[in-house]
Amino acid sequence: MSHHPRHPAFTSPYLVAVVELAEGTRLVTNLTGVAPDDVTIGMPVVLDWLTADPDPTLPVFRPAPTEAP
Repeated sequence: MSHHPRHPAFTSPYLVAVVELAEGTRLVTNLTGVAPDDVTIGMPVVLDWLTADPDPTLPVFRPAPTEAP
């Protein structure tokens, strides 16, 4: 977890993750939609967009949906 001043666009706690894209590029980014205790190494994620203010839209990642058995 990252300890940083709070911003109204982001929920606390901040989950900071290193995400490796299919082409090999790695991003340090925010992980949303998951509890800190549920994060695992190698967890599949998908891109999502966060509208933080009227102008900027930020890329964030959330867990990929799982298929029901």
